Amino acid sequence: MTGRMTCGFVLACVLALAGMMLPAYAAPSDIQNVGGGNLEIGSLSDRFESLDKLGNSLTDEENVVIETRVGVLVSTNRALNNSEVSFTGEAVGGVVNAGEGYKWANISGTSNAVISVYLSDDLAKLIQNVGDYHTTGTTLKITGTYHIACPEHEGELDVHASAAEVTDNGGPVTHMVVPGRLEAALALCAVAGLFLMLYLLARRYFQRKAQT
Repeated sequence: MTGRMTCGFVLACVLALAGMMLPAYAAPSDIQNVGGGNLEIGSLSDRFESLDKLGNSLTDEENVVIETRVGVLVSTNRALNNSEVSFTGEAVGGVVNAGEGYKWANISGTSNAVISVYLSDDLAKLIQNVGDYHTTGTTLKITGTYHIACPEHEGELDVHASAAEVTDNGGPVTHMVVPGRLEAALALCAVAGLFLMLYLLARRYFQRKAQT
């Protein structure tokens, strides 16, 4: 019983150490509002009302780009299906060939939601970095057509990009360990080591006593 309690304590100390050593994740900055003909799509409650007003005020010749966010698109928003949308996000996970002249890129928003974007080779060249533990990916503002079930790609949820611009090139990430956390982690390790040593000494003592 004593051995189990000691091992549990040591395991808890190790987990606490791991938690303190992990760096904080920095998400890309939130989307800025734009003016002109763009429409910002905010909460679910006002989304449909805004689109209804927009539809009643447009002529067939007008083309409005709806400003939104990756999280809204990933939620399979039917109000935006087949609409021209604009959003900002970080390229993550790599760029994959999608047939002659095209690529697939995964774009992550501020809520860590990720959407697949189908874009031309020329637009894909704008992506200089892809996000991972060691790298911040290129942040792009993408304009394109949003599909909940794309007829060209086996019903996948995606965006077909028609334009893109770089807002941040990204680059290497340096993970800094906060000095206070490092000291606390070392102290926990020392305490865990002390308890382990005491446990081993006590077990040896009682084993010898039992043999006599």
